[in-house]
Amino acid sequence: MSLTAQQLEDRKHNIGGSDVAAIMGLSPWKTPVEIWKEKTTGVSTFKETEASRMGHVLEPVVADLFAQRHPEFKVFEQEEETVFHPKHKCMIAHADRLLSCNPGLGGILEIKTSRYGWEALPAYYELQVRHYMAVMNLDYAYVAALFGGSEYWECRVERDSTMERVIIKHCLAFYESLSLPTCPYDAENMEDLAILFPVNETETTYIADAEFMNILSRYRDVTADLKMIEDNQKKLKVLIGNKIAGCRKAVDGAGRSLVSFPEVKGRDGFDHKRLLEDDPDTHAKYATKGLPYRRMTVLKEKS
Repeated sequence: MSLTAQQLEDRKHNIGGSDVAAIMGLSPWKTPVEIWKEKTTGVSTFKETEASRMGHVLEPVVADLFAQRHPEFKVFEQEEETVFHPKHKCMIAHADRLLSCNPGLGGILEIKTSRYGWEALPAYYELQVRHYMAVMNLDYAYVAALFGGSEYWECRVERDSTMERVIIKHCLAFYESLSLPTCPYDAENMEDLAILFPVNETETTYIADAEFMNILSRYRDVTADLKMIEDNQKKLKVLIGNKIAGCRKAVDGAGRSLVSFPEVKGRDGFDHKRLLEDDPDTHAKYATKGLPYRRMTVLKEKS
C-alpha cells in the first residue's frame, strides 16, 4: 500500500495498526521506547530493506490471489485519506485493501509476505487488524500472506470487543504519555538505553542497592557461563578443522553438506594512520567525526 504525503504525516504523531504491537510490548521489531521517541520527535527509524521493497511489489499479487479464491468479495483499495477512530482520534487506520459483499462494506484485507511460513497468525499482526477493525468499525478481517514467494496462506479474524477494549486502553495510555517530558517506559535493549540516557547528565555516582547487586551477580554468572561455552566451541571447531584438513567441505554418508571450509579472498584494508602522516590535509578533508556515546563496562568482581 502506497501512502500519500498526508497519510505519512498523520502517522507521525497518531497511533496506527503497525504501532500497536510495539506499544503493547509484543513487536519483534520495535519497543515502546522506540515508538515513543518516533511519536514525540516525528522522526521514524524505519529503514527500507530488500524484503520490505519486495513486500510492496508483491502486495497486488497477493491481493489478486485472495480475490481469485473469494469471488464473493469485491477487493478494492482504500480511496479516502486517513481513517480516524470516531471517538478516539489518536487511533488511525490505513488498510491494505477493503472488502465488500452484499450487503455493503464487509471487512479488511491485510497483506503480508514472509520468507518463512507461520503455523498461526502472529500476535503482532492480529493486533494490527484488530486495531483497524476498531477504527473503521468493521466486523472481520482477512490476513493473506505469501511465504517464500510461492506458498499462499490466509486466515480470517473476527472482531472481538474484549480484545478491542484492551487495545484501546493501551493506545490511549500511550498517547497520553507523549505529553510527558520524559519517556515513562523502561529500556528493553541497549538501543533503548541510548535513547533514554544518551549522555551523562551528572557527575554523580549510583550507590548500588541489594536489587542492583543481585542483577550484577546474575550478569557475572551468565558472562562466566558464556565464556566457558565459547571456549569449548572454539576447541570443538579446531577438532572439526583437524578432521577436514585440506578438504573444502564435509558431507554425511548421503552426500549432504555438513561443514564448509573454503578458501576466502582476503579483505582489502586502508591505512588511515599512514595517510594522516603523509597527507594530513587530505585525511582531514574526508575524515568523519563520530557522535559521542556511552559505553558500559562491567568490572570483574574483586577477590
